[in-house]
Amino acid sequence: MSGLSDVVAVFGFIDQAVVADPGLGPKVSPLLPGYDQGAAGWYQGVSEWIPSALRQVERSDEAAATPEPEAPVAPSAAPTTRGPTWPPRR
Repeated sequence: MSGLSDVVAVFGFIDQAVVADPGLGPKVSPLLPGYDQGAAGWYQGVSEWIPSALRQVERSDEAAATPEPEAPVAPSAAPTTRGPTWPPRR
């Protein structure tokens, strides 16, 4: 489980507990203010969306971690093996 899914699971567990026992709402609301405004039950609707969202985030993280192939260097832009010489060679 990723760190994000662990956090969502914790908040989901709290939400399910508040849904099961509405008396927990006032106890939870100092830490999660939405519960004093009727937010209980959000997890049920979001829980179906979370797995697909996490897969999408993981795919984008993998894509960002994959380096793009380097473009070929044109011969005129290729570095020389010899630097300039001074004084000029005779």
